Amino acid sequence: MADPSDAAGETPPPRPSNLGAPLAARLATDHLIWIALFWLVLAFVLRPAVLAAHHGDVSGLAGWIGQRVDGAGLARTAGMVQWGALAGLILLLTLAHVRVLNAAPVYARTFNARFGVAAAYAGAFAIGYVAFVWTPVTAVSLMMHDTFIFFDAMQRIEQGQRPSIDFPTALGAAMLYLPWLAAKLVGGYAGAIELASAFVALLLCLACAQACAARHGGAVTALLVAAVFLIVVPSMLEGYDAPRSVTLEAGELVAVNDNFANAMFYNRWGWGALIAVFAFLTPRRDEDGTPLAEIITLGLLLVFLFWLKISYFAIAAGAAVLYAYLGAKPWRTLMFGAGGAAAGIALIGLLTGNLIAYVADILAVGRVSGLRFADLASLIKDNMLELLVALAPMLAMALLGRLRPTDLWVTGMIFGGTLFIINQNAQTSGLPTMLVASAYAIWRLRDDESRALRLIAAFSLALPAATYVMDRSAGLLGQTTVARREEARPEPAWAVIPAMKNVFAQERESILARIEAASDEDTKVQAFRNAAVFGRRQYLRSGEYMASLMAAMADLQPLMKANETVVDLDFASPLAFLTGTRAAEGYWITFDDGRTIDGKTFPKPEALFADADHVMSPKLFVEPDTAIRLRSLYSGWLDAHYAERVETPYWVRWSHRRPLLRPATQMALIP
Repeated sequence: MADPSDAAGETPPPRPSNLGAPLAARLATDHLIWIALFWLVLAFVLRPAVLAAHHGDVSGLAGWIGQRVDGAGLARTAGMVQWGALAGLILLLTLAHVRVLNAAPVYARTFNARFGVAAAYAGAFAIGYVAFVWTPVTAVSLMMHDTFIFFDAMQRIEQGQRPSIDFPTALGAAMLYLPWLAAKLVGGYAGAIELASAFVALLLCLACAQACAARHGGAVTALLVAAVFLIVVPSMLEGYDAPRSVTLEAGELVAVNDNFANAMFYNRWGWGALIAVFAFLTPRRDEDGTPLAEIITLGLLLVFLFWLKISYFAIAAGAAVLYAYLGAKPWRTLMFGAGGAAAGIALIGLLTGNLIAYVADILAVGRVSGLRFADLASLIKDNMLELLVALAPMLAMALLGRLRPTDLWVTGMIFGGTLFIINQNAQTSGLPTMLVASAYAIWRLRDDESRALRLIAAFSLALPAATYVMDRSAGLLGQTTVARREEARPEPAWAVIPAMKNVFAQERESILARIEAASDEDTKVQAFRNAAVFGRRQYLRSGEYMASLMAAMADLQPLMKANETVVDLDFASPLAFLTGTRAAEGYWITFDDGRTIDGKTFPKPEALFADADHVMSPKLFVEPDTAIRLRSLYSGWLDAHYAERVETPYWVRWSHRRPLLRPATQMALIP
């Protein structure tokens, strides 16, 4: 039946719409929206309030929180909320990624979509870390002396010294200049290495995203990008089983057994870069040749690794050659790739002016450390389970006779390169690059008719990746919590040193005062050595190490004149930046017995101490083998060439060079 208003030519009144109700209902039941709202409150309301309360704000929400949570509990809560803000951002991105895959499966299979999602993960990790987690604080639980190597380097660069020119070192410019740049942004040493790591992680994640987007699906890409970030940024050591130590917190003994350290952060940068390099070995989906963009990215990764550490560069260069060989135009790829990498290395060499000197330092150290093969069998035995899981798909294909030459080349490069790096760098566990071998197996079996083989490949990546990501994420949470906890504790004794502002160690107390109560000096020092050796892997807890350094500073304070220098015969030489004095040119930033020096190969004392007004040799050594080696090599020469030799409870000090003796012909003319 027609509407009467139509016959009369009248416009019917609008009918009430019911679209709003279903839309509201969908919004109300959309889990993603509720998670997004919860994350917004957590990241931008609760996190600032908890941090403000942690720093003593008594107004508004911060004051309300501070009244209900005590200092230690509030510090831990602040760390957890910071970590939760980053984790929530990644969770949101993951859920949105899954929704996009379901809504537009065809578009999700394009390179642009896969790269866009992978780049979004890279940006979310790095930007979220800096925005929600990072603060200008360095908190470690062990190996503070290793961190001091880079604080020393930052001071030297700030004073105009150049690596390998003004101070010999086989450490690459990347691991020295990038933390220095971060320190310039921060305004101090604390937090500089962590911030530099975030910048490095972002670039390496983008390189990994480029490689994976042309080869893998979204899940594999996301896992590898997450692995790169979690390797590069969280300062949690792998391959170290440090014995427990204790610290006092609120008058109670608390166990310290967490491997939080900036020690060897450059190795974690190298592992992250190798994951990206190895990811390029999987053939592309489109198989339409070798894009120039990939050649450029590989070249830049080689440049970075050359100026980071030569062992990682050697493996990456081998992988780049294999990449060219497996491509459609190998000679073109080699020409452009090698030419671009060489140009980049030369350009940085021109900017720093130390390319030839850097290579000379590498060769000098190589004469001591060389190639290491003795521990390979034990490394394979100790990491057998992880290696078997990663190689399970290849072993299964070998049993079924389905292996191809490319499988052997790619897997062999990843397997051999991983073992070379871990062995060459004296590590015992942690094989993150084996994740790429599992990812390659998934690509290789993507169209295989055997469902069992595809499941083996999926599990070979999913199980190690899940374990690794969870473990490293827990490490990131732990370090963030430790940093906030250390801020809440009373200031450490070294807080009065400007260079140590916001630099914390969990082992902050020192038992030296109790040992000093012993009557015989030699007995008390030896007693502490024995106690320290059995109490900590590093032989010297951070609290006692800092107490000994402060004792050295107290001894030096009345002696040092303007522009005088001081060096330390130990693994690191931190007294210059701790005292805020000029660093001695020509003195190394680190020694390591058996790695950089030994009884036959070592720098000549005339060059090493040419600019040193004071030389300090510890009795309580942070690295016994190195300190004892340095004492045996140089103490006789120092006795002969320095005017003053003084022993204190924890140090032997040589001060002020003797004037050069006149030639005998001049001496004869003196009445």
